[in-house]
Amino acid sequence: MVELLVIADDLTGACDTGAQFAGQGIPTLVTMEFDRAFDPTEDEYSVIVADTESRHLSAVEAAVRVETVVKRARETGVDHFYKKTDSTLRGNIGAELQALLRASGNRTLAFAPAFPRLGRFTRGGHQYVGDQLLRETAFANDPLDPVTDSFIPAIIRRQSNIPIRIIGRTADEALIDEQGQRIVVFDAESDDDLRWVGERLKRERLLGALAGSAGFAACLPELLELRTRAQPNLDCPARPEQMLAINGSLNEVSLRQAVSAEACGFAVVHLPPELLIVEDIARSEAVSQIIANVAGYDAQGRDVMLRTAARREDAGEYERQGERLGLSHRQLSLRIAENVAKLIGEILAQTQFGLLTVFGGDTLAAIVRAMGWRGLLPRREILPGVILSEAAGGTKKMSLITKAGGFGPEDVLRQIKDQLRKK
Repeated sequence: MVELLVIADDLTGACDTGAQFAGQGIPTLVTMEFDRAFDPTEDEYSVIVADTESRHLSAVEAAVRVETVVKRARETGVDHFYKKTDSTLRGNIGAELQALLRASGNRTLAFAPAFPRLGRFTRGGHQYVGDQLLRETAFANDPLDPVTDSFIPAIIRRQSNIPIRIIGRTADEALIDEQGQRIVVFDAESDDDLRWVGERLKRERLLGALAGSAGFAACLPELLELRTRAQPNLDCPARPEQMLAINGSLNEVSLRQAVSAEACGFAVVHLPPELLIVEDIARSEAVSQIIANVAGYDAQGRDVMLRTAARREDAGEYERQGERLGLSHRQLSLRIAENVAKLIGEILAQTQFGLLTVFGGDTLAAIVRAMGWRGLLPRREILPGVILSEAAGGTKKMSLITKAGGFGPEDVLRQIKDQLRKK
């Protein structure tokens, strides 16, 4: 039966977290069917990672989705829950933590948002990216979820009135509070710090409701003694030497990675804004030419990068086109993601690519929906925060590599290729 339910607010984060379990031999499914009926007799997966796609929703809508999936899981006997949050604290952090605490029946929720391997640290209750306070980084300019504060309690209090405590590294104060519910935020600057947090929580029997990054999730298999099983070998996807990549993120890090694709040997195909904001991309004459160009590169055995923007300023053109059509930022983002997904579906149907790399959670979610996949089966982390998965369901076997927008080296595509060749 399912031993642990993980709730994520976007799909790349869900895959990142799922890989922490699958990589340790624990059967794991990542699904966007967050309101699925949990079958108490199901024995296929030990961990379900439910993507509620709630990062860009209102606080009320996000809380309802979290409560829905937690309550349905509890009805089938699941009693361990982990709310995966973005390590840069984008999304409805306070509302979703409060919803988990309320729906799970627990009184204390431990929150460890640090992800040291990606350079995300928590110091004195403040979140850092490297040596910079979160509010001083590019995440403060995120087009959909700008993060303008670094103090975690302040971020939580925007959407929750539950008392909050900060526990410093190696602090030994008691965690249990008999007076009512509370959220406990833990400082952490290393994986050892996160393991120490987990050991404390286990000693005090506070493992029922947890929250944090994929980094803290990596500690859970041992803490919860999750059952393992031999997993299918997906170290070498079909045609690992040839990749179709798409960058749907406007984060500056991903834009630089996409721009460097040509230097990494990729054929770069630019997708213009006027193509991606039309109501029905299938009617666009330009689509046929793009597909033909990609098919030509495929026949030559070349890797291909589909690029939606070359620099952050290009977002302005999308915004101008969106304003002309009367679209909000969210509506514009969804339309672009859906059109990219339709284009990807057509390309995959007419080419032999067996490996798809996607930067950006909204784009990935739209592709999964367009392809009719039940979900994703994470296999392993091939680089920090870069996940190899297999599509579950669908008519075409497909391996995927997924990465959130805001991290990784500029030549991440070259490093991904190198890792795959080694296997």
